[in-house]
Amino acid sequence: MLRFAHSALLPNVSATPIVKDYNDDSAAAPLNDSTAILQKYLGDELYPSPEVFEVEEDIDLRLGPTARVFAYHHLLKKEHTNLMIDVATKDTSTVESLIFKQLATRNMIQPGMKKFMHISEESSKISEVSDTS
Repeated sequence: MLRFAHSALLPNVSATPIVKDYNDDSAAAPLNDSTAILQKYLGDELYPSPEVFEVEEDIDLRLGPTARVFAYHHLLKKEHTNLMIDVATKDTSTVESLIFKQLATRNMIQPGMKKFMHISEESSKISEVSDTS
């Protein structure tokens, strides 16, 4: 059985995604990297050769950070609060969803997310014109 896990934030580790495979005794710790999760569960289907994996990693390293800054900058705006709530509470428990909704509608989550991810008007503008070559 695959389940999403919750973990304390670690330095230099993204908070999501975090997945723990409870059927795999060899997986002592949850996987907290999307590429590692995809590679473990879709491996040969998604990455039929090392070259495909290398291209995906290169795109993720060059495009991923700037795309996330741009997307979160817009998602965290007040006018998109309902969209953010829908995205953040998909497949969460009723209690987690209610708490997140209450905090987000009161703008109590967005400032911390912006600070943690270094999201600002300036960083978003930089990401719009960032040269990823």
